[in-house]
Amino acid sequence: MAAGIPTVGFGIALMYNVDRFAAKGVTGVQNWQIGDNCYKDYGVSNSIIDEIMLEEISDGKEAVRKATAACVPPLNEQQIDALTAIMYQYGGIGNFVLQWNKYGNTDILKDVVCQSGEWKYYFKQNPSDGRAEANWKLFHEGIYVDKEGNEIIGGSGTEGNTQISGMNIATYTSSSGKTYIQYKQGVGPWAGQMYGNGTIAQQGCSITAIAIALSGYGYNFTPSNFSGPLVSISGVTSQYATGSSLVYTRGADGLAYNQVQPQNKQDIINHLRTGNAVIYHVLGARKGYSSIYTSNQHWMVLTDVNADGTQAYVSNPNSAGPNGWNNIDTILQSLCCYIKVSQ
Repeated sequence: MAAGIPTVGFGIALMYNVDRFAAKGVTGVQNWQIGDNCYKDYGVSNSIIDEIMLEEISDGKEAVRKATAACVPPLNEQQIDALTAIMYQYGGIGNFVLQWNKYGNTDILKDVVCQSGEWKYYFKQNPSDGRAEANWKLFHEGIYVDKEGNEIIGGSGTEGNTQISGMNIATYTSSSGKTYIQYKQGVGPWAGQMYGNGTIAQQGCSITAIAIALSGYGYNFTPSNFSGPLVSISGVTSQYATGSSLVYTRGADGLAYNQVQPQNKQDIINHLRTGNAVIYHVLGARKGYSSIYTSNQHWMVLTDVNADGTQAYVSNPNSAGPNGWNNIDTILQSLCCYIKVSQ
């Protein structure tokens, strides 16, 4: 309970989230008798509480972006995340914009950024509960930490390696237990194989992404298996066009490929939480967009997500990277479309 306002989960204020609960078929939350895990007494699952928390955080992040649009210099993604945490904890970011424009990213901010009127300092607290320090470490150093102050890097998956075509190739075993082979389009006997108007090394990110994704479901295909105009997997014809279009139909292989055009970060996070992969496509500067993953266009695979949905694991067909855990917003910047793979 915060300031006399009944809450559930990690600070989900009931009186401010009546509509969110109602949208998920849960009514009357404003009348709940509050206690530890009380929502379970009303037949509400943890997943609903988590979804509402993530919605509130997402809305808070958008509010932070708008509130800090006038910041000079502009804030980076980690700083936005830190202020989003503050927004969630305190309901606002106080005098931050004024102080940022005055002092920038200096230690002085710790002593001056606060909630006006109540003098709650967001980056320092006495006595300390760890939150202020975590906020400052993320804001000032770009490092995510847990409540004990330990650095958080991604989720609970593990990296390893395997032998394919006489080569040692990296693997990633996700938190759900699927092992994905980290094929690279330009490394392997398939690299010089013709694909589209060039070779797999030059243009084969899409088919390499397919091979990566399928490996997590027990299919031992390399990018070489996907270099024709039509591909048959266990009797299922899967069609794709060279370049930016990738289309699959569900069939006897037991896998579902559902291509989605709108940009929907939460849909991607939710799908990853089911233990399944997402093949996705981003655009770069040569297409008029911005992505750290490409200057043109690029297909990659998301194979895992961390506990709070802020980071995902990228299996990148480009050997130059980046590969591995990164901030979900950075990953999905300039997202064109994505494909949810399931079994």
